[in-house]
Amino acid sequence: MKFGYFTVRQLQITYLKKRDIHLIYAQFLATVVLGFSFIEHTLAALFYASGRDDLERANISILLKEALNYGWITQDEFDKLEKAKKTRNPTTHFRKPLNEDTIEYRSIFSNEHHYEIIEKDARNVLKAVFHLLSKVAP
Repeated sequence: MKFGYFTVRQLQITYLKKRDIHLIYAQFLATVVLGFSFIEHTLAALFYASGRDDLERANISILLKEALNYGWITQDEFDKLEKAKKTRNPTTHFRKPLNEDTIEYRSIFSNEHHYEIIEKDARNVLKAVFHLLSKVAP
């Protein structure tokens, strides 16, 4: 059976390829969110274990500043984590269309496909996660 120029099989293959691509990039978005959640939970746990009960429900901005003040992370690490936070926020919080933080805006002005940006963001967050893990794991 044909639909325009395409056979049913050609349409099925196209659909499956697109579905697979969307699933892969959904995993990259999940990596950004869960990776940064790990960073936030790890820092909160470290502060709690060191007696800082006041930071038990602190947001990531406060946790990062306190970790920098304690010397647990360097200024370079702080800057990288702040950058990672800025890639996570538009994924988890509403932004107006074409806000400078959105993936779409970054895609347009960097002349990169939005999937490439999502993948780079996921890789950067994972680097931050593994770096932090290497510092806190025995």
